[in-house]
Amino acid sequence: MKRKAQIIIVDDNPTFLEGIVTYLKKAIDYEIVACYHSGQSLLEDISRYRPDLILLDIEMPGLNGIETARKLNFLDAKLKLIAITLYHDNVYIKQLIEAGFRGFVSKNKVAENLHQVMDRVLRNDIVFPDIRII
Repeated sequence: MKRKAQIIIVDDNPTFLEGIVTYLKKAIDYEIVACYHSGQSLLEDISRYRPDLILLDIEMPGLNGIETARKLNFLDAKLKLIAITLYHDNVYIKQLIEAGFRGFVSKNKVAENLHQVMDRVLRNDIVFPDIRII
């Protein structure tokens, strides 16, 4: 039997977080091992886990997702991070890539894109919208 990918989800919006958890529980390939409402709480607890993938909201109070990603990559550059955000202009995407994210999903298109992006990032692909990075 194939091992399920272990996932951590970080989002400050409880309703959105609950929706993602419900969505991913239907998928047989993933196991949600932890959920957090802030980047700081994830960083304080990350040593307890060896996740295959972290879904990380970008716009959070306190330590935002980009700063959280930078700190996570300092701890372990092999971590696979996917940004979840409403913003996706060229400059913003460039910041995500520089922070160490390997993928991006718009909050407006989670149901359509999340599973595919997760699968591709887990296969070591880098998945961002088709835009030109300046």
